[in-house]
Amino acid sequence: MKRQKLTFILTGLILLFLADPSIAWIAEYEKAIDAYNKGDYRTSAKLILPLAKKGFANAQYNLGVMYEKGKGVEKNLKKAKKWFQFAAEQGLAKAQYSLGLMYGKGKGVDKDYNKAIKWMTLAADQGNGKAQTNLGWMYETGKGVPRDTQKALSLYQLASDQGLAKAQEKLNLLLNKNKENLISSHGVLIYLNGTGVLIQGKSGIGKSECAVELINKGAYLISDDIVIIEKINDFLIGKAPEQTEGLIEIRGIGIVNIKEIFGIKAIKKKSKVDLIIELIQFNDKHDYERLGYDRDFLNMLGIDAVSYTHLRAHETRHDLVCRLLLE
Repeated sequence: MKRQKLTFILTGLILLFLADPSIAWIAEYEKAIDAYNKGDYRTSAKLILPLAKKGFANAQYNLGVMYEKGKGVEKNLKKAKKWFQFAAEQGLAKAQYSLGLMYGKGKGVDKDYNKAIKWMTLAADQGNGKAQTNLGWMYETGKGVPRDTQKALSLYQLASDQGLAKAQEKLNLLLNKNKENLISSHGVLIYLNGTGVLIQGKSGIGKSECAVELINKGAYLISDDIVIIEKINDFLIGKAPEQTEGLIEIRGIGIVNIKEIFGIKAIKKKSKVDLIIELIQFNDKHDYERLGYDRDFLNMLGIDAVSYTHLRAHETRHDLVCRLLLE
């Protein structure tokens, strides 16, 4: 009876291995990792190679690491790249990160920031902290992508939350640096006739309605309500927070998706802030300029931007704005 039971168990295990060979691969893979950790790199390489050839992603990645470092095999960056690529294409985040790093540094391949961004992004989206940190640095410095401080901060924060000291260091440095070069402003930023116009004024004055009228005349929406303004190379650059891109809130209607009404061409990611306009309610006791507005300069982050105030909110607002832009 015992012999029959043992035979049954052994037969079941054999059938299980035949039905799911990955179980056998994992056992061999664990032996390979154990050998590697003991410093027996040649044995590790011999065990990992057949697993990698069978398509086991973790084995492919580790074989790539061994070729990259020259452990158990002769150092060969082209072969390292090949095995990283196999594993990355199967969706293994750490392989995607390693492949992106090779493209970013030009290590064993021609330097290609576009490919580096592609693979780093795939890895970062899966929560790989190292990829998030490196991708953050690329957005911070503008390597292969438009410079985007907010995106960099977001990526550093994600990696920092995982306990990566390097990410925390970069996050703190950028936050301290950014205090002097970044502000947020209340208003609506549009881009019209090659000019970035920030429309400001008290709540309910009609900033968003004015912006919609101008968009209908060919302007682009950059941001509504909160505008993030950053000093870059002595220019003021404005953009929307990620969660409000392409959206505008109109009193009595609600939040409107500009793309759905005017099309994708009515939206622009960012623009310079060249002109600041403040809308105010008309007061017949106030001594206004004859033309209906006063010109001044407003200093933001150490840069002077042309500012017009005392625009009479009871007039046709978009005509006032257009008149200023044509001067």
